[in-house]
Amino acid sequence: MRAWLRICGLSLIVVLSSGGGTVGAEEPSPGTPPRITSLSSALRAKILNAMRRNRRAFQDDAVLARYGERRPASDPAFATCELPRTADGGPAATFPAAAASKSPYPYSETKVADCLGTTGGLAGTKASPLQQHYYCSLPGLSPDVRACFTFQLRLPGVSRTRSVWGEGFTPDGKKIPIEKTWKFAGSDPSKLPDAGAVFNSCVVDGRPASMNTLKDGKREPLDVARIHPKPTRPMCWVAQTQADVFQGIMGGAIDVPLAEQRSLIREYYECDSIKSKVSAARFRALCG
Repeated sequence: MRAWLRICGLSLIVVLSSGGGTVGAEEPSPGTPPRITSLSSALRAKILNAMRRNRRAFQDDAVLARYGERRPASDPAFATCELPRTADGGPAATFPAAAASKSPYPYSETKVADCLGTTGGLAGTKASPLQQHYYCSLPGLSPDVRACFTFQLRLPGVSRTRSVWGEGFTPDGKKIPIEKTWKFAGSDPSKLPDAGAVFNSCVVDGRPASMNTLKDGKREPLDVARIHPKPTRPMCWVAQTQADVFQGIMGGAIDVPLAEQRSLIREYYECDSIKSKVSAARFRALCG
């Protein structure tokens, strides 16, 4: 299967093998995806299905219960992308240590709200509501979907933050705090890097450039290859399950009126029914 990826002006094709594995990316194509200025019922459903699939795969049980959703017993992308799951089928920490698969690592709704509180623009411009809410439906860490992509692309003038702390595991199964750091992928700090190349790097490898832990209150370097001897491939999930949705929304090909964007977002969060089920602050973050 071939999926267009056009982000920040670059077009390329992410190539998926018939067995589901990501092979790589071809040379940029001269064509561009058509601009979509209104959501058809089919496209609206496709976007909602992608966002709900992200929620069911990675968010915690309490959120799924609110929406009457069940976590999938299986998903082909879990195996293809080597995403560990706990014994009850929930998301586990994406570390090779055996103990990691016994450690639940859901993408909390608090982290979703934190993501929604940013401008979302890699170049300093504010993302559209649909871009923001769709992108924030993807986990930031473990799998490092947003971390790998954002930290390599975001201009230094917008933010110099390239690292984030989370829980991790040493090869012998010890749980420790781990800081993951990615490098800005460009050579010119005033220009966005090649977004297609960054996407592809996060599909085929995705490991951070460096990692630290804490010892006696101070950062201590970790060997990335020891913690992650194999590629983590965080963007594999996107490439396998929703490459066309990702490229359409994040690349701006899906450019529909704000009213249509907000209507879709309200349907996703079921804003007409959750107001009494969440705090006022959480409702504002999700539903505006």
